Amino acid sequence: LGTVDLDDFCEKHLDEVADWEVNIRMLKDAQRLADRLPLEARVDCYVVSLQPVKAAIDDQLKALQEGLVNSLRKKAQIENDEVISFMQDGKGTLDVSAQSVEEIGNARAKARSMKGSVTRMMHLRKRVDEKNRLLKAVLGAQAAQAA
Repeated sequence: LGTVDLDDFCEKHLDEVADWEVNIRMLKDAQRLADRLPLEARVDCYVVSLQPVKAAIDDQLKALQEGLVNSLRKKAQIENDEVISFMQDGKGTLDVSAQSVEEIGNARAKARSMKGSVTRMMHLRKRVDEKNRLLKAVLGAQAAQAA
C-alpha cells in the first residue's frame, strides 16, 4: 500500500458503485482486525511494544479510505458534469429559434443525435445518484466515528 499511488490505482480499477462498496466493506473489516491488535506482546521475558506497527497500519488504512472516497467523489463529479453538459446542450438546441429551413434541419438533426444519448444519460445520472448515496453513507459513518 505504501508504494502505490492510491488515487491513480482507484481511478484505473474502480468504475461501478459495487466496486467501491466491496472495497469499503473490506476496509472496515481490516480496521476491525487492526483494532484487535494488542498494544504489546510478550516474548520470553521481554515486552515488545506494537504501538508503532498499529500506528503504521492505521495510517495505511486511513490513506486507503481517503483514496477510495476521493476517487468516488471525483468519478461522480466527472459523470455529473457530463450529464449537466448534455442537459445544457439540449436546452441550447431547444432555445434556438430557427429563421430558415436550413436552421430547422440542423436543429432537427442535432435533436435526433441527442435523442440517441438520452438512455445513456439516464443511466449515467442513476450511477451519479448511487455514488452520491454511497458517499453520504461513508462520510456519515466517518463523522460518527470522529464524534
